[in-house]
Amino acid sequence: MLDTGTFFDWIFNHANNNAILIMDANGIIVKANRAFTTCFGYTEEEMSGRFFSFLFTEEDKKIRKPQTEIDVCNSQGAANDNNYIVHKEGYKIWVTGEAVKVIDDAGTIYIVKIIHTMHSQKLLEKYLQESNEFLDAIFESIKDMGMVIIDSRMKILKHNRKFNSLFLLGNESVESKRLMDFNMPLGKDPEVQNVLRNIFIKGTRENIKRLELIDDHGNTTYVDTKIKMIDFDSERKLLMVFSPAEKPQDI
Repeated sequence: MLDTGTFFDWIFNHANNNAILIMDANGIIVKANRAFTTCFGYTEEEMSGRFFSFLFTEEDKKIRKPQTEIDVCNSQGAANDNNYIVHKEGYKIWVTGEAVKVIDDAGTIYIVKIIHTMHSQKLLEKYLQESNEFLDAIFESIKDMGMVIIDSRMKILKHNRKFNSLFLLGNESVESKRLMDFNMPLGKDPEVQNVLRNIFIKGTRENIKRLELIDDHGNTTYVDTKIKMIDFDSERKLLMVFSPAEKPQDI
C-alpha cells in the first residue's frame, strides 16, 4: 500500500509556496512548516499551543471567522478560506486556502490548514479598482475639457459631458458605440483613424492634428487633443483629452 504519510511529510518540510499549519480539533496550533514561518514571521515556538485566531484581523475575529472555520471543518470535513493573515510585524497578507479534517491511526482529530499567498494579486486588484474609481472622480469633476476612453476597436467605454458638448452630440448616448458611428472628425477623418491605429498597434507616441468643428449655424471652433495609453478594467485603452483652442495650428 502506498504510504501517503511519507508524501505529506515531504510536502510539509519542503514546500516553498504553500504554508501549512497543523492544529488540533479546537484550532490550537501544533506545528507549522518552514514556508509558514518564513512568510508570516512567527516562529513555531511563538505559535505552538495558541488558538490560531491571533493570525486574523480584528474585523474577522469580531465576526468569529476563525471559530466558524474550525466548526465547518469539523462538521463537514473541510473549509475554504479567503482572508488576511496578520504578519508578526502587523501588516496584512491576503491568502486563500483550505482547512482539512484529518484523523490519525489512533483516532485523534487534527486540522491541516494549507495556505497559499495571493497578496500580489490582491494588491493588483485593489490598485485597478482604485485607479478606476480615481478615473470616475476625474471624469465627473472636469468640466472644461472633453474626455473619452476607447478600446482598440474604437469603441467608447467612458466619456464625460464636455465630450458630448464639444462634438455637438447633445444628450446622445455614446458609450458602447464606435467613433465612426458619429458624424464628427474623430470618426470620419482617415488621418485621425490612422493615428489612433498606429498608437494601438505600433505603440507610437503621437497626437492627432488640431480639429476643426462646425456647428449647425456655421460657427467654427477648434479642439486640441492629448492621447495616453492607460490600463482600464485590466486592459490597455486610450484616454483622449480634448481642450478648446483659439485658432487652428498645424501639428
